[in-house]
Formats: sequence, C-alpha cells, structure tokens
Amino acid sequence: GLLRQRICPRVADQVPSLVGAVAVALPVLLPFTPPDGVLRLGIWSAGLVVAGRFAVAVVCRAARVRGRLVRPVLFVGADPVAERLAGILAAHPEFGLRPVGFVTEPAEIARYGVRQVIVTGEPAGLPAGLDVAVVLPAGAAVPRSCVDDVWGVSLVPLCRITVARRVVKRAMDVTAGGLLLVVLAPLLGVLMLAVRVTSGGPVLFRQLRVTAAGRTSTVVKLRTLPAHADADIRWDVPPGATRLGQWLRETHLDELPQLWNVVRGEMSLVGPRPERPYFAARFGHTVPDYAGRQRMPAGITGWAQVHGLHGDTSMIDRVRFDNQYVDSWTPWLDLVVLCRTLGSPWQRGGSR
Repeated sequence: GLLRQRICPRVADQVPSLVGAVAVALPVLLPFTPPDGVLRLGIWSAGLVVAGRFAVAVVCRAARVRGRLVRPVLFVGADPVAERLAGILAAHPEFGLRPVGFVTEPAEIARYGVRQVIVTGEPAGLPAGLDVAVVLPAGAAVPRSCVDDVWGVSLVPLCRITVARRVVKRAMDVTAGGLLLVVLAPLLGVLMLAVRVTSGGPVLFRQLRVTAAGRTSTVVKLRTLPAHADADIRWDVPPGATRLGQWLRETHLDELPQLWNVVRGEMSLVGPRPERPYFAARFGHTVPDYAGRQRMPAGITGWAQVHGLHGDTSMIDRVRFDNQYVDSWTPWLDLVVLCRTLGSPWQRGGSR
C-alpha cells in the first residue's frame, strides 16, 4: 500500500512502513557487504526514501493549493456526514478534492463523469473503475496503514483493478502459463491420444464463453462427452461420457488445453470460471453482484473452485467467492489457488 495515491498529504504516518520496506531488502546484501556497510546503506536508503516522499508531498500540496492536480469528487450519500466532509474539502484545497455533488443511488454516478467517490453509507452496487473511499465510523478498529483521513475524518480506500495489477497478473499468466504448457505437453498429448482411441470423435471441444466484461472467447477443452445440440443452453451434464471422460471431468484434466487460452491472453490461470453467454445473461439478472465477477479475466481455476464450488453448486456462493477474489487479489493469492488446485484431485481420490 505504499504506492497508493493518498488523499492526506501527511508523510509522518508513512515513515515506519517506509523504513520497514527498506529494512526488508537489506539481508540480501549481507553475503556481499560487511554488516557495518549494510547498516550505513540502510540508514542512507531509508533517509533518502523518506526525504523523497516528503519532497513529493510538498510539491503536490503546493500544486493543489494553486488549483492544480485537483480531482472532482462525488459523495454517495446525501446526509450530514457527507455535507460536513464536502465543506471541509472546500475549505482545505491541499487535499486536492473538489466536491461536485451528492447522489443517493450508485446508478447516478455515471452522469457526473468522476473517478473519485466518497461513500458515507454502504458501498454496495458501485460501478467498477472508481477510486472509492468509505467514511469510517467511530470506534472501528482498522490498522492505521489502511486508513486515510481528511481533517480528522477517517476514510478507508477500497481496492480497485488498476493497470498495474493487470500488468502484473498478465506477466504471471504468460510466464507460468507458458511454462506449464511446455512441461505438460507430453501429458496433454497422451490424454488427447486416449480420448481419440476411446471415443473415436474429435479430440477437442470448443465452446464460446464469457471471459471478461463485454468479451467472449472460444474456450478449448478435452472432449469428454458426445456432441449435443443443446450444449450451450443445458445446465446439467448430459449422459454419454466414457469412463475416461468421467475421470477427466473429476480430475479437471480436461481443462488443460485452456493453457493455450491463457497464453493467448483470452483467459488467466486464476480467475472466475468462464460461463456460457446464455447463462451469463440469465445470472446477470437473477444473481446479486454477478457482473462484478467479470472485472477480471476468467480463469482455468478460481477461488470458488478450490472451495468446492463447481458444477451444480450454489451460484450465489460462487459469485460471492469470485468477487472476494477480485477485491483482494494479490500474486500470493493466485499461488495459493494454484497449489490448492493441484492438490484437490488427490484429496477427492482419497475420500473415494
């Protein structure tokens, strides 16, 4: 959180975290530098980082006071708290936020064309792509590093899908997805040959899926079932799977060809599972917050799937886990999901 854009220009609150971040890197230098040299380097580095952050804060504060680097802000909630906070921002230009209005419904945000939103109530139903800060009620115990403030009013910034997050996730997909595709190519070849021998039909199954908001892609899987005319609109699994097909579906090895979708940029290794357009349209009208799960590319595996939510399970639960994943994504969370995915077939096999 040290690189997030803060509303409050005060640097003092960041000093312990900045010094800690510098200290974390110092042990790497011990094999190459005497301990006293590492200590001196740490002191100089911490001092320069803090001084640099302070200089940037001074420049930004001066620019805001002069009417530059100012962002329009919209309040979701027409109540005394919102009105009082709007007055504070108007009287203190150093925060760089210019109040432009109040709305009571998130649907009204679009007509203002703003990126910064402050919510004084429940932050539900907000459009994606906004910088959202929620007014923290008195008595709420939240770590100081997670809180911003405006003249004594505590705000909690909510995470959003930034360009940086997308770049990092895509880099992980290209690196790990490409490596897995190479390493698992022999296994995939054997499975494709086995499918051809046991079923005699096409080896691969292609189907149009919704892989992100407003985007569909042709997803590839190993064929486990014979062709069905209603495959795009049928929810339950039709009969006719071979013993190999049943095993592939149980172990999810039929999903391996989707590594090619990952390398092509149509999917991610980890993310909400892609859905058929027919059902995506239905769930968008009947399942709360379904559209929110499409803020990230669809994945071969996901946070919902490693909790057993796949196949004919509660869509409401799946959407809740998917949105939690999107809101709290980190590279470490992707690694956790991948490790749990690799272990899940063996756990299911042991239980049988």
